[in-house]
This record gives sequence, C-alpha cells and structure tokens, in this order.
Amino acid sequence: MLTVFRDLLKYDGRFRVAFVFLLFIVAMAVIAMVSPFDPKKTFVVPIDRAPSLEYPFGTTSRGQDLFWWMAYAVRNSLILGIVCALVSRIIAIAIGLTAGYRGGMIDRALMSFNDGFVVMPVLPVLILLSFLLRGKVSLLSLGIVLGLFGWPWDARLIRAQVLSLKERSFTRTAVYSGSNPVMITLREHLPLCCPSSSPPPSTICCGPSVWKSPSACSVFRTCRFPPSAPRSTGRTNIRRWWRGSGGGWRRRSW
Repeated sequence: MLTVFRDLLKYDGRFRVAFVFLLFIVAMAVIAMVSPFDPKKTFVVPIDRAPSLEYPFGTTSRGQDLFWWMAYAVRNSLILGIVCALVSRIIAIAIGLTAGYRGGMIDRALMSFNDGFVVMPVLPVLILLSFLLRGKVSLLSLGIVLGLFGWPWDARLIRAQVLSLKERSFTRTAVYSGSNPVMITLREHLPLCCPSSSPPPSTICCGPSVWKSPSACSVFRTCRFPPSAPRSTGRTNIRRWWRGSGGGWRRRSW
C-alpha cells in the first residue's frame, strides 16, 4: 500500500494536486478546533475589515471573522461527508455481498428493497423530516440520515462484482474446503470489491448530498452549527471589495 501511494505521488500529477487539496481541507478542519471565536456569536471582531495579517479573509458586517467561519464550515462538511460515506458504505457492502453471493429469493428480495431506495425522491423525504425533526438534528444525525439514502447504487455495483467473483476458481476452492459463506465473502470477495465500495465512487452516487451539505443543513433548519457562508445584505457585499464575488480584488466604488 505504501509503495503504491509513493508511486502515485511520484508519477501522477493529478494525484499530487488532489493530495495537496485534501491536506488543505484536513488542516482547515483541524485548526477550526482551536478557533478563538465562537462561530455562533456575532460582533466579536471589528466589522467590515479588509483582509490583513490579523484577519486573512476580512470580517463581515456582523462582526465575524471570515477565515474562522470558513475553517468551521470546512470542518462541518468534512465530518458530514465522513459520517455519510461510512454509513452508506456499510449498508452497501452488507447488502451487495449478501445478495450477490446468496442469490435466489434473498437476492430478489434485497434488490427489490434496493430498487425502492433508488426510485425514492430524496428531497421530499428530507423536507418531510425537516418538519418532523425541526431543531433536533445534530451534525452526526444529519450525516447518518444522508448516508441512509446514499447506498443503493453502490450495493448494485458490489452485487454485480460478487456475481462474477463467486464463479471464479478460488471461490469454488474455498467452498470445497468447507469455508463458511460469510467468511468467503469477507475474506475472498470483499478485498476485491474495496475499490468499488471506497469513497471516490460513492461521490458519484451520494456525493451531491454530502458535498452540498450546507443545502442539506438548510433543509433541516439545524441551528446547532452555522451555515458555511456569512449572511449580510447585498449592498454590503458590493461595497466591500474583498467580499464581492464578481469584482475580484478590485475596489468597487458605489
């Protein structure tokens, strides 16, 4: 594993860029734990300050440091993504391995259950849960809920691979040697399905719900952690050149 990782860093430029970006995200999440300001409080720093050594990204009109807000938002998104990926991967692996190896009625029942989640409209369900769990949703429980809707496509992919793997000679050898079916799937099939059950492919399946976590938080109306972008008036955003989205770093005068 270390040899593969070293070769990727040495020969693959795209992997190096992604690795540096990942380190930046992890670093932002770590420094958020030592934030000198409570992100829920307002007017703790001077308002509308331009970027400086003391305030790298400036401050808002509500007296909040944008740098520490961004670090706190990155930490929330990272935690939410990790929880969602873990929950969805565990469910996908369990259902995919069982359905692919057992086959028959068990396979049909599990795939029918899987197809029910595939066609289920996620957004209306989230809106319904927002009314049922208003004000009671934490970051951890939100990640678990999102993970419960992110496993169906990966489960089908793992099942398809297991259907192929169980016809291989090494599977038949394990069966003839008297190995337990559970141990066969865990020891023989799961390592070969790991690339399909790892987080990168899951980004295609449940990625929108993970990486757009601020939208999900808005749907659930959670107030235990702040949103990832400060709220202020449009006039203030235009007048403050370091916060304008269209003017770059050029000062705008009106």
